[in-house]
Amino acid sequence: MRSTLIRRLATPVSTPPATNLTRPNTSATNKSAPASSPSSPQSGTKSLRAPNRSKSKSPPLSLEHFLLRSRVLNLYRTIIRAIYQIPDPDARKEPIDHAKGEFMRNKDVTDTAQIRYLASTGKAEWDGMRRYVEELGARAKQMREK
Repeated sequence: MRSTLIRRLATPVSTPPATNLTRPNTSATNKSAPASSPSSPQSGTKSLRAPNRSKSKSPPLSLEHFLLRSRVLNLYRTIIRAIYQIPDPDARKEPIDHAKGEFMRNKDVTDTAQIRYLASTGKAEWDGMRRYVEELGARAKQMREK
């Protein structure tokens, strides 16, 4: 038994063939074309690898821009969620359009001081409007309970 174990360890192990990360292209145009070498770009195969998405349109955000962006998105989500508590769809449409319009109008602002100012102004506006929205939601809830 010990000699068979030694023989098994002494025999070379064959490695499995390397797997190819490409699959044949089944389009009609390439069926009649002769197969070329796998290293050529027009070999009639499609790559299974994900495309390189590291090429972005704009440079990465600075830390300050990233934090301000999250703050602005949080404010936007808070506003939209609260507005959807208004029960009447007709009364809901105008505040939603106003909020979306304000954020879209200022979406291209890149100066951090301006973004900070707009976010704080928007939050102050929202705090004043929140009471109105919450009153509408509370009235609708009371009407449903009656």
